[in-house]
Amino acid sequence: MKKRFIIFLITLFVLFLSACSAKEEDFYILLNEYSNLKEVKLLEKTDVIDKNGVLIQATKTINVNSNNYFAEIENNNGEGYITRVDNKFYYLLGDTFKSIDYTYSDVYSLIGIDYIFKIKDYDISNGVAKKTIKTPNVSYFKNLISNTSNDLEKDYQYDTVNPIKIEITFNKEEIKEIKIDISETLKKSVSSAIKTIVFLSESLEFYDKTQEIESKLENLVNTDFKVNTGNILDTYVIEMVYQYGDSIYIKSGDFDMLIDAGQKEDGPNINKLLLSYCDDKKLDVLIGTHGHGDHLGGFSNGALNSINSVGLIIDYGYADGGNSKTYESIRDSYVKLGAKYYSAYDCVNYTNGGQKKYKFSDDLSLEVLNTNQYAKTGSKATSDNENDYSVVVKLQFKNHSYLFSGDISGDELIFEESLMKEDIENITVYKAAHHGSSTHNTNSKRFLDFINPEICLISAAIVDSFNPFANDHPSKIFLSRLYELNKISSSRNVYFNGTMGTIHLVDNGINNIGVTGFGATKGYYYNGAKVTGENSYKLDSTIFYQKR
Repeated sequence: MKKRFIIFLITLFVLFLSACSAKEEDFYILLNEYSNLKEVKLLEKTDVIDKNGVLIQATKTINVNSNNYFAEIENNNGEGYITRVDNKFYYLLGDTFKSIDYTYSDVYSLIGIDYIFKIKDYDISNGVAKKTIKTPNVSYFKNLISNTSNDLEKDYQYDTVNPIKIEITFNKEEIKEIKIDISETLKKSVSSAIKTIVFLSESLEFYDKTQEIESKLENLVNTDFKVNTGNILDTYVIEMVYQYGDSIYIKSGDFDMLIDAGQKEDGPNINKLLLSYCDDKKLDVLIGTHGHGDHLGGFSNGALNSINSVGLIIDYGYADGGNSKTYESIRDSYVKLGAKYYSAYDCVNYTNGGQKKYKFSDDLSLEVLNTNQYAKTGSKATSDNENDYSVVVKLQFKNHSYLFSGDISGDELIFEESLMKEDIENITVYKAAHHGSSTHNTNSKRFLDFINPEICLISAAIVDSFNPFANDHPSKIFLSRLYELNKISSSRNVYFNGTMGTIHLVDNGINNIGVTGFGATKGYYYNGAKVTGENSYKLDSTIFYQKR
């Protein structure tokens, strides 16, 4: 009898333990509950062991409210904020502004762990849920990974090709902590890196401190380059007469802007156009997108001979030789005359005086978009393809937006996802990246669907006038993607300066934009005769397109 009673007690105890222990279904219930939190207080601890075996630590408390514009933080260096401005995020600590790669959807996207709550196949045992995240899903955590540098004030290099490991400790009532091992993604810089996140509360009273930081937010837009703009914005995609290339001139009232200068052979034509339209012989903005000769070559052949001064210069920033050597010398000469110069890296990271957005008037502003690929100012380019470093900017004129993207290419999980977090949905005018190429992830279907432009402009010369249909740019793959887009499939608003000559857009910022061409000086031949009369034709109406 006594033995049976002991067995009965043991059975009851086992049943009790079973009832109290956390089960797999309990974990997923908790995961769903936590994912729906609208505000939360978190403790985030970062432990890094560097290559010398030294332990470096940082701790911060984050009060996050998904319905507000910022998260208040306290870390080792004092109090600060993660601040949202126009759906872009900045890390404010004291007088320091740092652009960070946060997106805005819920409280967890603010700290880069939102993907944790979407995983449905954790390995769960004894109150611990584990998961190894492999590429490409590691990219969902790049916010958390990259901001390790902010937490520890170091410049860590990371690689989202390598896996991360997640370990979540929980019981029936709560998630106790989330441990994220990011050692592999940072292995070029450190020996070990682990972030531990603890929930301090599931709700809190959150105070709106917008007024307190209002003066700081005003500094996020540069208004030092004010100019009298007009009611019309004129854009000229200058004809390329030798080979592939870009040069775009933009004017409104007293505002003048030039992006790139094409090949060396294009220099005189660019200077001729500037002589005709840039009345005060001053460029308010000069942009050099990257170091290739089809974008900078014209500077070495008189493209700026008629220009006496420049207000603001923005370019790729890295040290280079060859094609860009003459450009950099010309750039530096304008800087000596008073031009302000910033690299794209400095602009998106608010370093060395650079800022992301420049407001020239109430109607006109320029924003340097973050590709997450810019090289540091003065550093040596490390990519074999300098197109990856291309400066990408958005020009806003009243209600209309213009996207100029150089020859941007690279890892779409880096540059495309970064750009798609910028305000570039439903762009009005898109200057096609890389002359309408489809190589190296340029102009992907996903990206084109996202920007969904009303008008597309393509800049490239027809290389062989007597064999024009062998032209690589624009590629047939790119054009097929373009003509499938929502707006362009019906409007057919695609224009190519190889057939039109210099393309001229007239825009009042509100109504439909007028597009005409100057007529091609180089042109091309079909059936032995030079094709004429296509200066205002949309691309799909040209012989070049129809017979290609």
